[in-house]
Amino acid sequence: APIARHRSWVILVEKELTYSELLEKWEAALNAAGSDISRVWMALCVLAIGGGLIRWIWQDKRQPGSRDVALFSVVAMVVGSALYLVLLQQMHRITESWYFLTWMAFAGLLADLALGSLSGSRSWIRLARWAAAVAIGVYVWPVDWRETHIRHSNVDLIAKYLSEASRPKDLVAVLNWEQGITFQRYYHGQAPWLTVPDIAEHRIHRYDLVKEKMEHPLSIDDTIAIGLRTLDSGGRVWIVGDPSVHPSGSFKLPPPPLPDTGWHSAQYAIVWNQDFKFQLFTRATQQHPYSIGMETPTAEYERSMLQMWFKER
Repeated sequence: APIARHRSWVILVEKELTYSELLEKWEAALNAAGSDISRVWMALCVLAIGGGLIRWIWQDKRQPGSRDVALFSVVAMVVGSALYLVLLQQMHRITESWYFLTWMAFAGLLADLALGSLSGSRSWIRLARWAAAVAIGVYVWPVDWRETHIRHSNVDLIAKYLSEASRPKDLVAVLNWEQGITFQRYYHGQAPWLTVPDIAEHRIHRYDLVKEKMEHPLSIDDTIAIGLRTLDSGGRVWIVGDPSVHPSGSFKLPPPPLPDTGWHSAQYAIVWNQDFKFQLFTRATQQHPYSIGMETPTAEYERSMLQMWFKER
C-alpha cells in the first residue's frame, strides 16, 4: 500500500534527464568547495585508477594483499561511478548537486585505498599523499569557512518573530507550501496560518495532498476566501515569501496534465501564489515590509521575505 501511494504522486517530481545535465550537476557539486575543484577530483580519480592498475600489474612482494585491494578499488570506482550515474538518470527525478555527496564519499574512500596500495613502504609516496591532502584542505578552506556561516533558512526567524507580532485576528500565509515544514516547527503564535495551497499536514513533504489540489485547482479559491475574510474583519495578513504581484492579474489552470509541463507541480504553485496575492493585494490598502533575517547570508532555497497587508476600515 505505501508503494502504491508513492506511485500515485511521484509524477509530480519526475523529470527526464540527459547524461549531459547530470554531468553538469556533478561538476557543480564538485566545484561547490571552490572553482576548479572538479579538476582536482578528476586528477585524483585518474591517479587512483592508474596507481591501482600499476599495483595490480606489478605486485609488491612486501605487500601480498595490496594487489587485491588495488583491483577492488579500481573496479569499484569505475563500475560504481557509472552505475550511480545510470541510477540517477533512470530515477527520472529532479536532481540537485548534493545528490553527488554519496559519490564523493564513495570515490574518496576508494581513491585512498588505491593510492594506499601503491605507496607500500615507499615513504615519498606517503608524504606526497599527505602533502596533497593538506594542500587541498588549505585551498578549499576559505570557501568552506564562508559556507559554514550561511544560513539554510530564515523561515525560522520569521516564524519566531510572528509568534510575538501576530494577533488572533491575523492570518499568516506561507506562500511556498514546502516551507510550511520549517514554519510549523518554529511558529507558536496565536494567529492561524496556512500555506498556499492550504494542505492538512506539514510534518513532511506531502506531495499526495498537493496532487489532490492540482486535480481540483479551483480549490485555491477557498484559501483566497480565508485571506479576504481576514482583511475585511480588520485582521492583518502576513505574507511569508515573495510578496510581488504580477500586473497581469490572476488566472486559473485546468486540472493536469498540462500540455507543456504535464504533472509538474511548480507551474500550479506559481499560479496559485499569483492568484492568492493578486486577490488580497487588490483588497488591502496598506503593505508594510519587514526585514527579518534578510541581512544574514541565507541559501536561496528558504530565503523568504515578510510583508504585512491590511485594509483600513
